[in-house]
Amino acid sequence: MKKIFLLPLSCAAIFAVSCSSDLENFTESSVIGEITSPSDSTKTPSDSTNASTDSTQTENPEKDTSSIYSGIVETDELAFDAIIRDFDLSFPDFENFQAEVSDRENTSLSSTLKYEGFKDNAEWLTKRGNNEVWGCGNKQNPTLGVLIGKNGYPVVASAMVPDYLQKKLGGESLLYGETKSDFKRGFFNSLDSANWKDPVYVTSNMVSMYLEFPSKGKNKIYNPVISVSEIRPIACDNQFFGEWFVDGHRSKRTEKSLVLAKGNGIDSLTYNWNNGGFFPLDKVDENNNYLGPIECSEDLECKQHGAQSLSIYCPPFDYRYAAVQHDFKGDNTFKLCQEWLKAGGPRSANAATKAAASGDLSPKDLGLRHLRNFGFTMMAVAQFKFKPKQYLEIVGNDDIWVYVDGVLAVDMGGVHLPAKGKIDFEYLGVNAHGCQVGEPLSMYYAEGENCDLENRKWKVGSWHTIHIFYANRQTDTSTLEIRTNIKTFAKGRFVKAN
Repeated sequence: MKKIFLLPLSCAAIFAVSCSSDLENFTESSVIGEITSPSDSTKTPSDSTNASTDSTQTENPEKDTSSIYSGIVETDELAFDAIIRDFDLSFPDFENFQAEVSDRENTSLSSTLKYEGFKDNAEWLTKRGNNEVWGCGNKQNPTLGVLIGKNGYPVVASAMVPDYLQKKLGGESLLYGETKSDFKRGFFNSLDSANWKDPVYVTSNMVSMYLEFPSKGKNKIYNPVISVSEIRPIACDNQFFGEWFVDGHRSKRTEKSLVLAKGNGIDSLTYNWNNGGFFPLDKVDENNNYLGPIECSEDLECKQHGAQSLSIYCPPFDYRYAAVQHDFKGDNTFKLCQEWLKAGGPRSANAATKAAASGDLSPKDLGLRHLRNFGFTMMAVAQFKFKPKQYLEIVGNDDIWVYVDGVLAVDMGGVHLPAKGKIDFEYLGVNAHGCQVGEPLSMYYAEGENCDLENRKWKVGSWHTIHIFYANRQTDTSTLEIRTNIKTFAKGRFVKAN
């Protein structure tokens, strides 16, 4: 069944996030949102150039319209079922260093020619010379992106969220930076003292407003199709976007549960620069030293490429700040970067392992502290019971898109600094978000189950579905933070894989 959705293409907005000036409570947790373009009714899940879908799903003209919420088991353990797809270092959409090419020491990129994956790579050089097409929104290329506000909403609206979300705009721009005293990173106010602080840009309008789902099967929410938008199908090194969230020959799949820690009214997941980062495929010790791949339950898929990268910024060109870079413990990482480049660089499969084992590092464990599995995507899904005053905040880098009931609610695409997005579920509820006829999951509710369409709002106590799409595309750091006051989730399928 094809669906056509008409939206005004003039809409464009970003969302901003609030932040605290209290650096004692320094955190990277906040939220932003944006809008994406309408779904292309002519696209099919098999079109790998613009749609990501699970390779196991099949098409069937007969829709199974049974409720996706039948048989739910309620739990107060807030967790997302996550499908993580790990890519090898040859994947062209990752590890492109596009933001800092302008900060190289010399005027040419000839120094890249000696490193694997960059030498004789005419395609990479061409893309780096054509930022108007392939670039991401950032401080170096501000016209390609939108600023996030301190309140967790975009300063300028994205065209890809519904019109009522386009009214949620940010004010003063969000700033991300590093403290002078202890190298902690997080969100700043404009007057805070910092080693550095930059405005947070994201690349909006990269994905469509609507997800698509397979026509049959009770686990359809685990097989969403996310597509590029009509208005910005090419942006920010997304040439092979159709492979990002599917099982394919260039990715390996792991299934696990992301459990939020319980707090005083707020449950949270917090991985950022200050505690070593978000690396869901890695097992580390109490000092953040790499121990090996994670272990999974036998009944879940658990395949990956292993640690192939280092959690430092190490471009394959003469980067002007290379000699003064340090990590979250304050240790200089220049020598580690040099060892990595000497061994082959960021796109060489064994170079990071060789660099981490170098006997010339100080401290001796510096290499293992940063040996990590970068270059992965994640689709995380959860179902929750709605009550008034609920919200969810999310912080991350790189690409993050959040859909609620199959309709985009947070649009923070691109390779960017940690950005904040926010979802006010009560606001979604009073606008019947996801309940309109023809919207992706509306046909899978029992009649009157979730939405009071007569009064255009969600029913209190109704169930709804969150999908988070996340891509980790550039070495340095990996951030994912989630904060919510939701109290009742549906028990997930992957709970054994914690």
